[in-house]
Amino acid sequence: MKLNARISLLSLNQIMPFWKMLWPSEGEIRPKSSMTFDGQFDLSIYSNYNAVYLGALIDGKLIGVNSGHKTSPIHFRSRGLYVVPEFRKQGVGSALLAATREEAKRRNCTLLWSYPKTDSFFVYEKLGFIETDRRLKPDDSNFYAFTELS
Repeated sequence: MKLNARISLLSLNQIMPFWKMLWPSEGEIRPKSSMTFDGQFDLSIYSNYNAVYLGALIDGKLIGVNSGHKTSPIHFRSRGLYVVPEFRKQGVGSALLAATREEAKRRNCTLLWSYPKTDSFFVYEKLGFIETDRRLKPDDSNFYAFTELS
């Protein structure tokens, strides 16, 4: 069954409890990441680009989140996709990623990328993401994935 969730803009404070569930072992969770699509880190991302925080709501209840921000003038990163377990595999993650893709296009980006976990890549694949063999560490369960924007 596909849910018809409403996608809305959120604040960092609204998204943070979900990110703490997504990344329970992280210490400080930053509003943006300095990772770039080419596997490097660029600290200027923190000052040069604004993030967007998105939420999926059903009857006013927040059931999923995602964020995005530029990592270069033409690259946009999707970051922190999380859907509450009882609402998974019902189109919520896809709706959040689609909204992130639209934001990337609004910001004139030509490539949307992410660093998803292996077990959640099926959501990204539905929206045309391509898996790469690049990882930050050889044994990492995450990998770079991307889709070109037109």
